Amino acid sequence: MPSSGKLQRVTTSATAPTALSDTRSRVGSASGSASISFDAEGASIQGSVQVRADAESATVNFTQHFQEAGPVTATGNPLAYGPGTALALADQGDAVPGLAVGYRAQLPGGTLYTGVARFICSRT
Repeated sequence: MPSSGKLQRVTTSATAPTALSDTRSRVGSASGSASISFDAEGASIQGSVQVRADAESATVNFTQHFQEAGPVTATGNPLAYGPGTALALADQGDAVPGLAVGYRAQLPGGTLYTGVARFICSRT
């Protein structure tokens, strides 16, 4: 990972969010953004994924610190029955790591939607 600098990220691709129940539309759309700051201690990530389906929307926010690329970390309750994210900062073979975000969003009507987004970056 870089030892200093900041990157701005936006989604480059995302799976269609899929409902975890049959009470609502089965698929929706997702987009997101994130920023990553690098220092001698690693990478600090802040961002969000916006999920839309059935004229409803919800935002899943995430904040995480990585000391190295590779491990997957969770925020919120994405592995239980609740909203949250699972983040992976991946080595892409160059100076800029990749960011993948698995998310689970709960829309105002109560339906949970899940999906995965990949972020591309630009230097700020």
